[in-house]
Amino acid sequence: MAITVILAHRTRIVRDGLRYLLQQQANLQVLADVSEGSAMLEAVQRSHPRLLLLDHELPSGPVHQAIRLSRRLEPDTGIIMLTIPADSSVISRYLQMGVLGFMGLDYASDELLAAVDQVQQGHIYLSANLARLSMPRPLAVDHRTNGSINSQELTERQREILALLAEGRSTKEIAHDLSISPKPWTPTAKT
Repeated sequence: MAITVILAHRTRIVRDGLRYLLQQQANLQVLADVSEGSAMLEAVQRSHPRLLLLDHELPSGPVHQAIRLSRRLEPDTGIIMLTIPADSSVISRYLQMGVLGFMGLDYASDELLAAVDQVQQGHIYLSANLARLSMPRPLAVDHRTNGSINSQELTERQREILALLAEGRSTKEIAHDLSISPKPWTPTAKT
């Protein structure tokens, strides 16, 4: 089944290029491309996409308001922010709202496709030019609950793993390089 996508970017040529790139992928289907926040919300409500590619500066209102409304309409829709500045406070704010993917101002098409894949799996993705930012207060965010914050802060090791994931490394590669198990940790009850 195809991953359905809505593109929301202020620049027509960017939307056209993104549409062309995505339509070359058998597993992706672009439902709409829009240039402003209100049109994006209408498209989300009408189409129920699995993924939203969103410019961080859209006409017709603040983007953070459009994100919050789209999360209420479709809480399971993955969101990737496009052309976001390399500013950790901006990224932190969007993370708190449930955005999982972040593409800087300069990225290749294969990196965007990797972001689509990672966000569809529920993972956070930072493009290579953003992956090395130091976040002022990294937080674990439950994006399925409208961006409410889980008070558990990420450890240095978790941030290291997150940066490697953002580089496109697989779980197996990361586990090998860091000498850790590729299996998720789960607490066990002692008898």
